[in-house]
Amino acid sequence: MSDKIYIGVDIGTGGVRGCAIDSREQVRATAERPINSELRRDPSAVLSAARTVLSQLSDFTEGHCRALSIAGTSGSLLGLDRFGVPVGGISLYSDRPQEAERQIVMAAQLPPVSRGASGDVIARMMRIANEPNVSRVTFEATFVASALAGQCLPADLNNALKAGCDPISAKWPSLPADLKIVRDCLPSLVEPGSRQGTMAATVANAVGFSKPPEIIAGTTDGCASALAAGLEKIGDAVTSLGTTLTLKVLSDQPVYSAPHGIYSHRILGHWLAGGASNAGGAILNYLFSASEIEQYSHLEIAAAPSAVRYVPLTSYGERFPVVDPYLVPNLLPRPDDDENYYLAILDSLVRWERRGYVALRASGAPQVRRLTAIGGGSENTAWMATRARDMHRDFFKPLSNLPAFGAARLARIGSENRT
Repeated sequence: MSDKIYIGVDIGTGGVRGCAIDSREQVRATAERPINSELRRDPSAVLSAARTVLSQLSDFTEGHCRALSIAGTSGSLLGLDRFGVPVGGISLYSDRPQEAERQIVMAAQLPPVSRGASGDVIARMMRIANEPNVSRVTFEATFVASALAGQCLPADLNNALKAGCDPISAKWPSLPADLKIVRDCLPSLVEPGSRQGTMAATVANAVGFSKPPEIIAGTTDGCASALAAGLEKIGDAVTSLGTTLTLKVLSDQPVYSAPHGIYSHRILGHWLAGGASNAGGAILNYLFSASEIEQYSHLEIAAAPSAVRYVPLTSYGERFPVVDPYLVPNLLPRPDDDENYYLAILDSLVRWERRGYVALRASGAPQVRRLTAIGGGSENTAWMATRARDMHRDFFKPLSNLPAFGAARLARIGSENRT
């Protein structure tokens, strides 16, 4: 087997997945290590799962790996002591800060360069930074990469975006004193795809690699998914049809719009402009049983969308394509025929997706040239047929549905970019 093998590791909500590809981006192997919810916040459990996945992949690749990259859930943080040892558990992206912490951040008025920052993430970062024995705050993907390297590595700009970094200057801005976040406790920053060094020899030997692979700065799971989808040219776009809807368009410039919840991630010389809605597949699970969803997902759709305009949220509040913390769900009237109701909800989800791309275009993003879909919803034939009917876009098939594949692509591109 050629030694030009590249590995991507994705730290997801339910565990760690890995993917090994060759220089032609053909998948050579995949591996997975689930983590139960009780251990998901345990840094040692996450690191152990990542090492297990790497060991499994090395068996399939005969110990070859030229480079690897780690993707993590955006906004997942942890504190380290002065030796780089975790202090406490991982504060996950889905965790919410205390209201008092949120109010401090809201009153602090973040610098204008902190576009894409999340008040909730910064509030959690503020709490962690001020805990006893914490010398540094980092991100879960950076923690795992650092543990593999045997040294503290810089954080990638994508994982640091919601924590308030400036992705254009690749620096942390001067944060308001009220936040009590000392600049020295924040990691240095690098662009995703940057070469960061190599895996520690002892770690490489333990997981079965014949020689230590390069470590390439990683990204978020959402950006890894966009890379996995195969976005190549300006105007290529991907919608993640998961529990929530996430839209990303490949752009030649950053795009921001606070009223619409639009932000941009910097990656490989371009920008991924987009936003994440609270609407998505969760509404189907909220309204229908698993057996009903399976049955209705194969229904033949109507020639035209329903005239009823639902607001397909499971609870109040929206963040994209409009920022409205008080937006109220509207799931009525519910027709007597559950099949028609299901299809009407799909119509509303696609209408929501269309609003997202309209908001992106109005905010300065490029016109969508091609569109693809990933996530669990892409297996729902009725949902995909509704999108084909209503989106009026040129569609293309994604390269992969796996964020780990996207992380492996990032490892390949970063390693082969020797300029």
